[in-house]
Amino acid sequence: MPQHLTARKTTGQSYGGQGYKGQALAGRAFGRSSSRMVLLGAGALALATFGGPAAAQNILDDERTVPEEQVESAFGKYLSGRYAQYLGDLTGAADFFEGALAEEDQSESVRYRAYRLFLRAGKIERAAELAGGIEHSGRDGGLAPLVELVIAVKTGNFAAAERSLEEIEPRGFNSLLKPVAAAWIMLGRGSLEDTIAALEPLGSNNGFRAFQAHHAALIYDAAGAAAEAEAAYRSAVETREIRSLRGIEAFANFLIRDGRRVEAEATFNQYISGGGRSALVDDAWSRLVQPGMPEPFVADAAQGLAEGFYGAARALLQNNTQDIAVIYVQLAIALRPDFDAALMLLGNIFDVARQWENANTAYRRVDSGSELGWAARIRIANNLNRLDQAEAAMDILRRMSDERPKRIDALVGLADMLRFDKRWEEAVVEYNRAIERLDELTEENWTLLYSRGIALERSKKWARAESDFLRALEFSPDQPLVLNYLGYSWIERGTNFDEARDMIEKAVDLRPRDGYIVDSLGWVLYQIGEFDEAVGQLERAVQLRPDDPVINEHLGDAYWRVGRRLEARFQWERALIFEPEEDLIPVIQKKIRDGLEDI
Repeated sequence: MPQHLTARKTTGQSYGGQGYKGQALAGRAFGRSSSRMVLLGAGALALATFGGPAAAQNILDDERTVPEEQVESAFGKYLSGRYAQYLGDLTGAADFFEGALAEEDQSESVRYRAYRLFLRAGKIERAAELAGGIEHSGRDGGLAPLVELVIAVKTGNFAAAERSLEEIEPRGFNSLLKPVAAAWIMLGRGSLEDTIAALEPLGSNNGFRAFQAHHAALIYDAAGAAAEAEAAYRSAVETREIRSLRGIEAFANFLIRDGRRVEAEATFNQYISGGGRSALVDDAWSRLVQPGMPEPFVADAAQGLAEGFYGAARALLQNNTQDIAVIYVQLAIALRPDFDAALMLLGNIFDVARQWENANTAYRRVDSGSELGWAARIRIANNLNRLDQAEAAMDILRRMSDERPKRIDALVGLADMLRFDKRWEEAVVEYNRAIERLDELTEENWTLLYSRGIALERSKKWARAESDFLRALEFSPDQPLVLNYLGYSWIERGTNFDEARDMIEKAVDLRPRDGYIVDSLGWVLYQIGEFDEAVGQLERAVQLRPDDPVINEHLGDAYWRVGRRLEARFQWERALIFEPEEDLIPVIQKKIRDGLEDI
């Protein structure tokens, strides 16, 4: 079977393996022993800008072209910091910027970039030291007073916090954060009536009413106003437009502390049911059912303001504004270092940016004994795999699978990694272990059957693989990945042509822009001798997946059969450019040399 068929599963997978080696560098942090290479890279970038690419290559080829005094200068450290930041190494970049700031010839630009970097890296106190001068430059959009406010609230200096609050202009998301911050500062100073009034500006914005309701309930609760807190919580959770998981969890926490655990569990189930499960939901539920009296959901002004930054960051991410969202999450964590939900959110933002090391730094801070900690450990393993540390990743998942013998997620993750590493038989063993842990297979397990089917097929155990694919389709008849894989496999084995064609045509209807599935349809048409129709589908597949070697090879085969022989050789040569599997290279080379045999 063509090797690229296994890639049809990899699209969108959370586990690494194939295709991540080229991306790992961008997310790998550099230790101090590698700082020289970062300096050289920074010099290369500078010369590529001012001296041309040849000069940059000269630096990378010969370290002697970079005098030590240049890389140790303020400008050299600044460039090195920029380069480390480009590579996603926030810690290394912060170290270089610290070096640049220590020099006498530092500039406003250096201070500003260092300040923003310190915020992204979670060095909030260091950023606050630079914040005052930054704000006067007018470049910061009102962020600097927020940073100073966070430090003041964290240290309990509410008078200083109020002075910083006055400097915040209510524009953009500051129009959300300023009332929230004002309310928690007033609570810190002991004025409940003024606290609730400070939230009123949020009510004029439909998008901010959820924040108003959530923080009003939290403030009443933190102030010990039980009747007002319960009324505010009920109002928030009973109104769909302002209901949130955090609000429901906070209300359940309040009910338990009021001695109403059964009501708390019923309330949680009432509003969460039907919304699907997630690590956040599982973590909230696990805390809800723990024996004993929980800590208050938000106990003081610092924790309340942290909740505000966390909510603002989540809202920003919905608008695809990652840069400022990272800073808001870091501010939340500075106020509440054990804020596991914020740490998970920070890790997720870095994951999306493919900064795997930064993500793992955040995930390692999550309480390992919680449900979020469990999810964080799985993400750490995924990221280690992406960083070409597969054995370390698999060791984590093996330990996790032993810790909780009734769970399958760690086992499935381990099996997926083995499969992506083409360790087919080992993958089958782990998939078997996962399935054995289930009381029964259900509709949600179709992916498990599909994945084991792939590993079985690649292990040349076709009868068992076919059984898994058919069972997966029984549970979920319209899954294009399963339809495609089974249909393609039948075609390759010269059986069930009509049924296979129907399956793949259905898969194409379901996912018309999936190049692999469109290729399968083209290949079906080729196999049954409908070469002209095959050309059309395979041309479309190449447009959708232009760098896939097997799809280019297929198009070359189809061109040859319709007499377009120059174009056929061109496609085969393109297939070689895109690094096909080793056993496919001589096959393609023979086609380029001799063409296809007559049929």
